[in-house]
Amino acid sequence: MAKTLRELEKEFADASEKARETFDVLNGKAGRGGLERDYNLAVKKGNKEQIAKLKPLYDKAVAAYRDAQNAKDAARRELNAFREEESKAKEKAIKDKVVKNSYDKALEDLTAAESKISGYKGEENYIRAYQTAQTAKKAADDAGVAVPALPAQQITVPKVEEKKKEFFYFQKLDIT
Repeated sequence: MAKTLRELEKEFADASEKARETFDVLNGKAGRGGLERDYNLAVKKGNKEQIAKLKPLYDKAVAAYRDAQNAKDAARRELNAFREEESKAKEKAIKDKVVKNSYDKALEDLTAAESKISGYKGEENYIRAYQTAQTAKKAADDAGVAVPALPAQQITVPKVEEKKKEFFYFQKLDIT
């Protein structure tokens, strides 16, 4: 089952709180010192009895802090991935809607041009509208948007040819 944004945010908040708690054990709260300070002080003084007593506690606190940080980092990555995926999905939905609206508008224009075929420049307008609809249909197909098929041609319409992009390369001229 996929997690929701709210669940991922809660997991991240819980992991952050756990990391903060383990940090406080290791470094103390509000600057009061913690296991790390006490252990380092015992090492500095060379107090073997104190070192032997604090070493297992210090190692356990360091391991707990490292684990909590790793859990927090994993929760952050999962949350960020979810947000990125959600953002991409919204972006695709917007693009799909634009493509569909463009196609729908082209069909409306085609219907209007179809009704005026027998009028002045009616065939030219119909051909232009049909070619625009073909281009919009191709764009929708390329985007993976399901749209209705183009209506049957009322007159022969030349197929829309794709324009090839031309690249120009400029030479650097040595003018002296």
